[in-house]
Amino acid sequence: MIPSSYAMSLPQVYSSDYYFRLAAHELADLELQHSVSVQDTAALADVYRIGLAGRRAGLTEWEGLYQGSALSLGWDWAELEDGDIRAITLVAPRTNIQLIDIKGYDMTDESATACLWAFIATLPWQQSVAQSLSE
Repeated sequence: MIPSSYAMSLPQVYSSDYYFRLAAHELADLELQHSVSVQDTAALADVYRIGLAGRRAGLTEWEGLYQGSALSLGWDWAELEDGDIRAITLVAPRTNIQLIDIKGYDMTDESATACLWAFIATLPWQQSVAQSLSE
């Protein structure tokens, strides 16, 4: 049996709620890979609801490792009539990442969502979605 004093000194990769806690600046260090992109009629309904002329919509999922454990980040997308592929921000990204502020507290949902969208904008995700659509 491991003494409790020793167990408490080990870094915990994830919390009891199974979210990985990262500072927003640590997102830039993540190496995520495209896992899957699929069409979804519910996402297309959201596209119409916000007034965009979309011909297809769906979700994309990206995965990576953080301290040896799997991270996941997914969001909705739409292919517009002109062929442009955009993130649909009506629904927040789905992830097992909980962003923390400089004091180590969980960020508000609004702040974390804004940081996640900014990070997503740095990924080459549109090409992966387009390639999935052509397969």
